[in-house]
Amino acid sequence: MIALRVNRRVMICILKQGKIYFASTQNFVGRWMPESHGLYRVFYGEFFWAPAFEYHNVPYYHHDGWTRGRENIIPKEVLVSTDQYIKENGTYDCSIDETIQIYIPAKLIVEGMDLRWNGNEGNWFDRDGNLIAFDPSTRVTGPGVLLVNRDKFLDFLNDNDYAILWTILGEKNIISDRPSQDWKGRLELSGAFRNRGKKIEGAKKSRFFSGTKE
Repeated sequence: MIALRVNRRVMICILKQGKIYFASTQNFVGRWMPESHGLYRVFYGEFFWAPAFEYHNVPYYHHDGWTRGRENIIPKEVLVSTDQYIKENGTYDCSIDETIQIYIPAKLIVEGMDLRWNGNEGNWFDRDGNLIAFDPSTRVTGPGVLLVNRDKFLDFLNDNDYAILWTILGEKNIISDRPSQDWKGRLELSGAFRNRGKKIEGAKKSRFFSGTKE
């Protein structure tokens, strides 16, 4: 049996306006760019104000705030644009059958856009009651993702002289259960894109590692 496996990750960070030549030339294999991490010990309604959240909103729990990454490898500070609420199944109270994971806007976005949660998990509204950001996986089957009102979000970025940086990391393999069969090789993908106003600019590149017979 031969299986085709594709792994891909798209990470989104906020950065202060400027050039991204560094990002566009990088290989992101090794996942060295900052990533969103979930909090297990904070209730959903405790984001982003409660002492429980503030206690966990530190680098020890992978919440680095503005950062240049490990060993300051990134020339400009970036901030991960999403947070995650996670509640695992199998806990002592047996209150859920499946693990819950919800993507939510980062604290900087929530406070900067004056968003609030109104009791509907995954939904964030402005002061006028307009839905601004949400994770559709709380209502329909599909992967978790944060969607945000484009025009409102671009206004927030422009008002604060921010930009969005998307980094792409992917891998494509052909895997066999027969050890004697040749390994066909592996394709790695990396890319970086940013917004400039309403336009998206950037580039992606690929690198193929040829297979060798064992």
